[in-house]
Amino acid sequence: MTHSLKKRYVFLGFMNNSLELEDLIGLFESEPLRGDLDSIPWQYQQISFYTERNNETLTVKISESIGEIKIHWKNEFKTLAKMDLTDMDSFSVHTLKNDEFLSVNGEFGDYATSLKIRLKPFISIEFKHARGI
Repeated sequence: MTHSLKKRYVFLGFMNNSLELEDLIGLFESEPLRGDLDSIPWQYQQISFYTERNNETLTVKISESIGEIKIHWKNEFKTLAKMDLTDMDSFSVHTLKNDEFLSVNGEFGDYATSLKIRLKPFISIEFKHARGI
């Protein structure tokens, strides 16, 4: 069976429910660390995911309703990256046959911000902030 590109989008602030919590659980291969998912929908609270790969750890905190994502990536010796992005417009989980990543995007006047987080075969983060990405 071949796998085609699967995209699901959430446009932050508009509460388009096409991205499901299950997509994030599948990407991070774990349940969220925090959040009262029984009484408050995940889109209205901060949820956290923790992943370990090759002696590195990644913690990602998502507050979908306010367009916020916080990232802390470290190894056993030091912090490799730490980011707090706010007012982001959209994020999506992309799943291909040999690739899977979380994409977060925002536009700020003439500037655009793009973030991609990959977890396999190792953790990698791609960040761009420039005019007209």
